[in-house]
Amino acid sequence: MSEELTTRMLTDHIFEEFLPLHLRGSEPVLPRNFDCLKALIDTYETSCGKLGDYGLKYVKYFVQTCENLPDTYTFSHLAKKIIDACEH
Repeated sequence: MSEELTTRMLTDHIFEEFLPLHLRGSEPVLPRNFDCLKALIDTYETSCGKLGDYGLKYVKYFVQTCENLPDTYTFSHLAKKIIDACEH
């Protein structure tokens, strides 16, 4: 299996673990919470590796997460979900 295919499969797995089911297939939203978005991307890149060209297709889910963040969630909850997904 090529390294590129392995990387893509790992990226798909990480986002399947991270994403809540209600966000999959939902309509895109415009980003406004750029601090949250930058923090999620930084957490991903620190824990999982560079968010390459293939992984950029998933940024829309980070945007949806940041824009629809429930009051009961803190950024540390999101960061932990990313870190946990990268470790599996």
